[in-house]
Amino acid sequence: MIKSVIFDLDGTLTDSYEAIVTSFEYALKEKGIKPIEDEKVRRSYIGPALVYSYERYYDVTREEADELVELYRKVY
Repeated sequence: MIKSVIFDLDGTLTDSYEAIVTSFEYALKEKGIKPIEDEKVRRSYIGPALVYSYERYYDVTREEADELVELYRKVY
């Protein structure tokens, strides 16, 4: 008997690209950071932890990245 089912929605069953990138860039803009416009970079936000992407591409501290993630989660 099946008791539970798990769905992996991000990219597996739905195309969440637009919502993820829009929310990711919203957080940057709220902090006065200009988002990178390169489509390859934008697509690379999907998959890794948000904190990692903010630190890697925007040279922010862990504390700043955590604040960006909080802003991201307000709209996603």
